[in-house]
Amino acid sequence: MTAIRLLAAALVLGIAVTGCSSKPQRSPLPKDRNAVDRISDAYVRAVELQNQGDCAKASRLLYRVAMQGVGYEDAQRRLGECTIATANGEQTRYMDGIVWLRRAAEAGWPEAQGSLAYEYATGLMIDPVEAARWLTLYENNPRMKRLGFTPLPPDKLARIRARITPEQLAKGQANAATFVPVTWAPPAAAKRSAVEDLKEGEDGKTGPGPRRGDDGDRPIGGEFPQPGQ
Repeated sequence: MTAIRLLAAALVLGIAVTGCSSKPQRSPLPKDRNAVDRISDAYVRAVELQNQGDCAKASRLLYRVAMQGVGYEDAQRRLGECTIATANGEQTRYMDGIVWLRRAAEAGWPEAQGSLAYEYATGLMIDPVEAARWLTLYENNPRMKRLGFTPLPPDKLARIRARITPEQLAKGQANAATFVPVTWAPPAAAKRSAVEDLKEGEDGKTGPGPRRGDDGDRPIGGEFPQPGQ
């Protein structure tokens, strides 16, 4: 619990992870101190629920934390993983999870990069070169040394490597060399709405979950490319 609360403290301080950058950026905190507490508490509770295997309830809380944007990449990563875990083979929901993973991965969050590598190697959108790219970024990410870092399980790493040929690995490494971290910023109105929803209840009963078509539920600057493009 202590580690989770320390991670939550880092999140609500708005520290943006920027891949190889040693100069963290900061995301504006809500002016309402109670809002900061709600975000922190929601994150802690969501992690507890996810660890208990209840991704359905965790996702509803994670969505509101993830919608705070810069500095909340771990919530975005966890939301992506939970969305994928509950997709049950539904491609549209699966891709929603990939979008959230990519938001965190593009910002330089190592756990998200590792999860993306795994999905591109074993999931519904196989692309070994893209898997190699994210694996390379994951394995060379200096943020792996941060407090609370959760490494990709060895069996998953082994499965990724087993799906990548030497030629594909070389291409992925070349693509990784051009990586520039990009942070995702949700619309201000969607960000405020997500915090307001946390006032309504606990344990995931905080109003509606992510809604397809919301401005805040789309990547900024256009959709992410499909695998292989």
